[in-house]
Amino acid sequence: NQSLGVLAGMNFGLINLVTASGTIDGSTFSGVTAGGLVGQNGTNGPTVTGATIQNSSAAVKVTLGDGTGCTSTSTSCHNNTAGGLVGQNSGTITGSSASGTIVVGANSQAGGLVGGNYRFDSNNNPVAGALIDQSFATGNVSSAGVNVSLGGLVGFNFTGALITSSYATGNV
Repeated sequence: NQSLGVLAGMNFGLINLVTASGTIDGSTFSGVTAGGLVGQNGTNGPTVTGATIQNSSAAVKVTLGDGTGCTSTSTSCHNNTAGGLVGQNSGTITGSSASGTIVVGANSQAGGLVGGNYRFDSNNNPVAGALIDQSFATGNVSSAGVNVSLGGLVGFNFTGALITSSYATGNV
């Protein structure tokens, strides 16, 4: 799996007052987590690490191809996850925004701000902690693929994750 971002692939600390622009093209890879600013904010698993992005923005076009998806016989999934600011968030995002266009293929999650907003413990159980607050997205989100979760703000918001005082205006 790969994490891509204009600023950083992964963030485990604090990002404050940062602006990013450009393009991410991961159209030929599967198992990619990409965000206009950061690919992955925080981490899941045995050591759950939070991370914070505040007062930051991205104007980045993110394009990902098809993930390989999951089957009843597969041992691992290689879905793609894309967001205008962050691909996958298990930490905190506050006072931030994204305006880039997001395009993904099949077996993907995509959102104008965040692709996937969730946190899991070491036993792969959802836990509270992923937070998006006072943030927004204005970019369009689209896919011509199957098995996708698309949202103007967040593609997939899982159990225990929280979104407050935020909005999206892009087309899906």
